[in-house]
Amino acid sequence: AGLETTMTEANITLKELTDLLKKESSEESNLGELLNEKGLYNNIEETTANLNLLLQDMRLNPRRYFRLFGKKSPEYIYPEQDPAMINIEDK
Repeated sequence: AGLETTMTEANITLKELTDLLKKESSEESNLGELLNEKGLYNNIEETTANLNLLLQDMRLNPRRYFRLFGKKSPEYIYPEQDPAMINIEDK
């Protein structure tokens, strides 16, 4: 009797989970709208790429972002082939 009860409860739980996933993946739900929104996805992808460029630049040029003992930072000169500028110019 214990195994039969467990199997029945597992089947009920799986059906409820399936119904919930169907409901939330539809385009009418908030989650469904977020999952199906291409513009949001593209913005997240672009933001992630720009953040990766920033982190790479911070690793390669830490003095550009951090000063020791109040020294004045030298004026920043943009590189000729700045990947961040290429992303902006493509738009």
